[in-house]
Amino acid sequence: MLLTNTRFIGEDLTLHHKDIRIEDETIVDIGDHLRRVDGESDLDCSALLILPALADCHVHSPDTLLRGLFTGVEMEHWCNDLPQGRMQAQLFEYLDHAVGSEDFETLVLFSYLTYLHNGVGFIVETGQADDSHKILASCAERIGLKALVDWYDELPTEESGCARIAIGQHLPEEEDLTETLLEDAVRRKRERPQATLMTHCQENRWRVDEILRKFGKSTVRLMHEHGLLDDRSLLFHCIDVSQDDIELLAMSKATAVCCPVSTMRIGEGMMPVMRMRERGINLVLGTDFPDHDIWDSMRFLATSLSASPSRMHDVPSLVFSMATRYAQPVGRQVAYSGVIACGHRADLCFLRHEWEAGPLIGNTGFSTVPDNLITWGHRSLVRHLMINGRFVLFDGSCTTVDERAIRDSYARILQTLFPN
Repeated sequence: MLLTNTRFIGEDLTLHHKDIRIEDETIVDIGDHLRRVDGESDLDCSALLILPALADCHVHSPDTLLRGLFTGVEMEHWCNDLPQGRMQAQLFEYLDHAVGSEDFETLVLFSYLTYLHNGVGFIVETGQADDSHKILASCAERIGLKALVDWYDELPTEESGCARIAIGQHLPEEEDLTETLLEDAVRRKRERPQATLMTHCQENRWRVDEILRKFGKSTVRLMHEHGLLDDRSLLFHCIDVSQDDIELLAMSKATAVCCPVSTMRIGEGMMPVMRMRERGINLVLGTDFPDHDIWDSMRFLATSLSASPSRMHDVPSLVFSMATRYAQPVGRQVAYSGVIACGHRADLCFLRHEWEAGPLIGNTGFSTVPDNLITWGHRSLVRHLMINGRFVLFDGSCTTVDERAIRDSYARILQTLFPN
């Protein structure tokens, strides 16, 4: 396929005007006025802005049923005996019992449609319901997403048969971790050293107090001392981290996931992004639970960091990179790179180039393309999404599943659960 008259964000985070040739799954040529070869399809992109397909590195599908139930409620008070807590518990139980049903698959596919429409091509899926990892992987494969799926303590004997789906391991959360479970994680790590090991890490004071009470040290130091902290480690949140934790994360080359909107909504605070970046820690972005607007997360984080007294980074470029190229170490098993360049997979997000998101001026330090894109970008601009050279979204419609049927089934589920 030949993409002509493109306007795209390159590896240098500036705007480029070139033609792009894609063969099979890969970008093979970028140049001025490439000539179409016989039999090659082409797409005029003059009305579009192309960026790498975005990465959402922490999601819990399916969780759209839970919207509005957790705002302002700290995690340690979830599922309490108040009306809000009882409804939380009721829906959690419903999801656990729905696993394996047609309705559960509908709920997952509905969530995955949300990612596509936001321009997300790669997700890190930690699931929401018990024992749902196989269904999550199957649905991601079916809809065309690239996904790293957390299999928790059940690991298959062989890798996924789909090159777009990778399998991850899990270290139990601080409130669940025991010496025995820690030993199990160490054993699994020895057996599968190339698999990503992920966990919710020092997300709030309650969880930090739990790990200190049981082990006398932070989760980060505990992982380091047991050989669980390396460049295959993926740590969600890292809000309540000490300087010692930060130094260990930097030394290990682990990746940490910032989920700014989710954690602020339940009063947990936010990762110390600037301090961690100053030590060279690789940071990526996630929407977490239960909202999946990656644009909102980018905008919120950029706004928050811009108000920080420490401005040692180009904030828009940092945030844009957290949602794209910084996810490459996390997505390497599925060949996600988060860049548009020759030799990389064609994972592309096509936005309508509307003047409300401009002007796209390539200055240094102000009015940059990432700055204006984060400030004014939103899901309604997403027109096409390409993953591995294949359109999974075209003209705003999913090409891989019957989107209308999924939405109708989802509406039926809502009506059953919430008849009012």
